[in-house]
Amino acid sequence: MEDIIMAMLKDASTKDFGQTEVGKSRELYLDTVAQEALERSGKCPHLKGTVLEILYRDKLNMDIGNRLAGNTTRLTKNTKSIGPDLVTLNDGKVVGRYQLKDSTSSGGISQLGKRLKNGQYRMDTLAGTVETKAKYDSVNPSTKLMQSTGISSETTARVADNAGVNAPGNSLAANLRDAGRQTVNAVGIATAATAIIVAAQSAYAWRKGSITGADALKNVATTTARSSATTGVQNGTALALKEGGKMIAKKTGSESLRRVVGSASGTAVVFSLAEQAVNTVQLVRGKINKAEYGSKTLQNAGGTGGALAGMKCGAIIGTAIAPGVGTAIGSGVGALVGGLGGRFGVKKLLKRFC
Repeated sequence: MEDIIMAMLKDASTKDFGQTEVGKSRELYLDTVAQEALERSGKCPHLKGTVLEILYRDKLNMDIGNRLAGNTTRLTKNTKSIGPDLVTLNDGKVVGRYQLKDSTSSGGISQLGKRLKNGQYRMDTLAGTVETKAKYDSVNPSTKLMQSTGISSETTARVADNAGVNAPGNSLAANLRDAGRQTVNAVGIATAATAIIVAAQSAYAWRKGSITGADALKNVATTTARSSATTGVQNGTALALKEGGKMIAKKTGSESLRRVVGSASGTAVVFSLAEQAVNTVQLVRGKINKAEYGSKTLQNAGGTGGALAGMKCGAIIGTAIAPGVGTAIGSGVGALVGGLGGRFGVKKLLKRFC
């Protein structure tokens, strides 16, 4: 059994594992969030508030403690209600109420303070973006505590911008900062996954006597470092291309271009271009030959197609399991599984027939 597992891990091609698929699936998930936000609130100036609600709902539903407790968090039905934005249910009973805030202006915080003093939200847990909580704590307009969602206002603004809405305070610089933040997260996840797989492979080889302990440690360190660097370059380039495309669309007034660039299809294209650019540089520098370049190109196409198909299938499955709650989460998971599956499927076919 151990030999079979190791053979599967080796075939997984750890050099390519997650280098683009992790970041791509995360961005495709955010595209799904943007679409859900538009369907819920329309193209309004404060769409980023709805984006925050969806992101925090999904974050609470992915929390292992909530899953074990049987808690499910949902958006409230009335988008214009003065009541909670989210409610957490357990066996049909409300066990949590959340009022979410995404405002960093002095006026917005002052208005919130007045509402709290008038008794609004007294039954709700008050939660805000990282920046909103920092502003709220510095102004201290009320004795009611605000907790952090762990989500940045720059993330909610960038997602709203992807949907074609210029959120208050949104800028290219803020979007690029958030793109950098998402890239760091992708690097962390992909690097951890690669390290686990390579460590298992190296430990197995060491036990079989084919490499020394020192070589095993070196293999883990060098492969992980290489994966981390490649992931950072590919994800950073892809998101920079996406922001560049949106900027051109804004400058030229092309609404159709902006819709495409900010969509899931646009995300798939920029990630594909970024990966192809890295492979081209490797070819020019002689690190891979033409046959390997052709193989990587086809794997890239397979990963892109697989991610888009997986996103759609995941959204359908997620919606069937938990309408509204599971759609965005299912799309993100589906994109990751579909992207990896498409990439490895193409690789299998190439090995068999080429």
